[in-house]
Amino acid sequence: LIFLFLAKSILSIFLRWLIANFCYKQYAKLQLKLLSNYQKMDYEDFLFRSTGQYIRNVRELCSDCLSYLEACLRFLSEVVIMLVIVAFLLSLDFKVMTFLFLAITPVFLIYELILKPINFNLGKLKDKATIGTYRNIDTSLRSLKEIRILSKENFFLNKLNYFNNIVFNSQRKSVLITDSPRYVFEFVVIAFALLLLLFLTEKNIDLKQYIPVLGIYIFAALRLLPSVSVMTSSLSRIT
Repeated sequence: LIFLFLAKSILSIFLRWLIANFCYKQYAKLQLKLLSNYQKMDYEDFLFRSTGQYIRNVRELCSDCLSYLEACLRFLSEVVIMLVIVAFLLSLDFKVMTFLFLAITPVFLIYELILKPINFNLGKLKDKATIGTYRNIDTSLRSLKEIRILSKENFFLNKLNYFNNIVFNSQRKSVLITDSPRYVFEFVVIAFALLLLLFLTEKNIDLKQYIPVLGIYIFAALRLLPSVSVMTSSLSRIT
């Protein structure tokens, strides 16, 4: 098991480097291609948009594509590594692994069916509020003279505070939903192990033959928690 997780650590580091290397190369290529296409545009078509929009596309949209691509590849790499470890654990004791899987599945379903849609809606709400924040700042600075004449400074300040509160509350809830699965999985694994030990004790079953296997499963499950965390965070970034 130690050699298995040593191999997992080495493979994870290598895959992380490989993914970062691939993604940033694609990021650079995308920026070059996008800027090249803008330079080849008909000048009249070019004038339909502001320079700021082109700069935003080259800088921010390319960055969003990089983030999405990186999240997809990291999720796939963690899935492959996890499947290899789960297959190894199944070969040790199929029954224990089956019970552990049944204990974890409800937590996963709750996250996917209930918490994930909530997180998605929070992300949409945050994006709308962020757009409102930038528009409010842009309007208040572009129309500074008129705002001072009409004494409307507080109107824009209150509006900015309103949007900021939405962003703050949405982000706070989103972080809670994204980070919670790891700790819930940890609790489920420990609770499962303790309940299994209590069950074996009540049945007067010799624990000597079960404790080593159970210890391996607990250790393996706790070591897999970072992978679960990476997978959930990557799914959140993808969706």
